[in-house]
Amino acid sequence: MRSHDLSAALKRTADWVSENGDAEFWILDTIDDGRVWMGRFKGVSPWTCHPDADALIHQLEGEATIVVRVADTNQKHLLKSGQLFVVRQHLWYRIESNGLSLQYGTNRGETLHSELPEKTH
Repeated sequence: MRSHDLSAALKRTADWVSENGDAEFWILDTIDDGRVWMGRFKGVSPWTCHPDADALIHQLEGEATIVVRVADTNQKHLLKSGQLFVVRQHLWYRIESNGLSLQYGTNRGETLHSELPEKTH
């Protein structure tokens, strides 16, 4: 067991950086068969799904919209600094942020990514 200093983690090299440099992620720890992460990004993430368990997302700084695909429709949820959101297992979601956004979260099991077709409703 150990504690994690989130500010110190941001000062070290990210564990993963997107090709365009708009997203950086740090893996802080493991939990069961999953991971505890922190991500700083802007723009639109790929569609993501966690088939094995729910995912927890905590907005640390900035704002982001979590778009969840439910029954072939997109449900949008604005997440402001200090708020958290639970994405239920098997649901596809993506995160949209116009400005720089910092999030912390945890998820277990497999993480899937896809380019789902856009929905207008």
